[in-house]
Amino acid sequence: MPELRAGGHRLTVDHDLCSGSGRCRDIAPDLFVVRDDRSWIAEGAQVTDADEDLLRQVEAACPWFAVSYAPSAENV
Repeated sequence: MPELRAGGHRLTVDHDLCSGSGRCRDIAPDLFVVRDDRSWIAEGAQVTDADEDLLRQVEAACPWFAVSYAPSAENV
């Protein structure tokens, strides 16, 4: 499962659930790419406190609930 941990933040894409619809990429193109019919966390992606609202939108927009985000406050 692709995962990014940075500054206490945790972002994952569950490929068992992902359909590759690309909604995550449409909302956050700097953080996600679609290849091989699955969404992936973009190479070199960085997540900061400023991305929390954006990543909550991505979570809510994923039709298969494949994207999961936990901000640093939840990972203490």
